[in-house]
Amino acid sequence: MSINLKRFNRINRKKIFNKLERVDKGAVPAIPKRPPLLHPQYDIESLTDIFLSKFSASAASFQSIDSLTLVPELVLQYAEQHASDMNVVTNISEVLQKNEPSLLWPEPLTLHHGPANGEQSIGLSYADVGIAETGSIVLISSKKNPTSVNFLPDHHIVILNELDIVPNIEMMWKKLSLVAGSMPRAINIITGPSRTADIEQTIQLGAHGPRSLHILLLMEPA
Repeated sequence: MSINLKRFNRINRKKIFNKLERVDKGAVPAIPKRPPLLHPQYDIESLTDIFLSKFSASAASFQSIDSLTLVPELVLQYAEQHASDMNVVTNISEVLQKNEPSLLWPEPLTLHHGPANGEQSIGLSYADVGIAETGSIVLISSKKNPTSVNFLPDHHIVILNELDIVPNIEMMWKKLSLVAGSMPRAINIITGPSRTADIEQTIQLGAHGPRSLHILLLMEPA
């Protein structure tokens, strides 16, 4: 005995729809309202300390600076201690304000303009936001801040302004809507160096990107 599957399915589909139409709409439970998100209530004045505590806990390091003119010398010091060579990829000069002095780079460093191609040991970027709740930094992709600089070099140095630290990720999205104006091509939220525990359950840094992350925190005058 042969069965017409198309007709069989059509009849069954009609039966199901008929049952759905007869269901009392009042018997369908209402979708529960989502409770308000609860976040730790941080004192605004302590955001920087909270951020640095969380950031350091993710196997990352930081230095506080009071001027961007210190950046080249600090990058050199970091390269001498951690990097295999003195090649630095960055577009930081395009990020600086017109009224700020141009950075003077020491001779041992060889500067390359982004995007990165995997041949530079150090990438230097500028973070748009820091998240105190998780110790994360947020970088918006652009010609001035290529995403490749965040992932291809072995070591990643990021400049973050203290004024750009927000309490949580929800506040981060609000701030980015003002910073970006429109949705960028990519938004990277980075919490410490990349890592994996796939090999014998042992943490290995540098699994999917830089093996070290260092922040130069531009502090506001007290």
